[in-house]
Amino acid sequence: MKSHQFQIGSESYTVEWSSYKVKINGTVYKIRNLPIRRALWIPMEITLPIPNADVKLISGMVSMQLVVNGVNVQTGKPYEPIGKIPAWAYVAMVLDLTLILNGAIGALFAVIGIFMTARLTASSQMKNASKIVISFGYPILVWVFLFLFFFVAGMAATAASMGVLG
Repeated sequence: MKSHQFQIGSESYTVEWSSYKVKINGTVYKIRNLPIRRALWIPMEITLPIPNADVKLISGMVSMQLVVNGVNVQTGKPYEPIGKIPAWAYVAMVLDLTLILNGAIGALFAVIGIFMTARLTASSQMKNASKIVISFGYPILVWVFLFLFFFVAGMAATAASMGVLG
């Protein structure tokens, strides 16, 4: 479990979290029972029941971040909440979903692409043009990579079955 200690007014809090539960000063809460803000079906912001403060767990690609009153406690930077997802992002996410046609590897790339697009739309540090290029460029580059990978693998398998390779 990851944990962090912080103070709000005169109250001290210890928050520990794992994939499915949060412990606040010893009281255990299941994450699925807490208020969750989702982008599509992906949980993005989990509001923690701490009085007199806005405390959230923010899901990232690999780990969760703790945000207290709008400040990420790990980095000290202000947190930008996820706004309304624009229409172009939904189109990019559908393009990411087409990667599932490549099987399990494609499904993994699709999930990464959808999550990345949802996160990019929340960023105010990037211009919209950059967000659009990255969101639409990702599935195109993955399609090219997977095509080349499977093409080379198929050629190697064919050559091996013909006895061309030692």
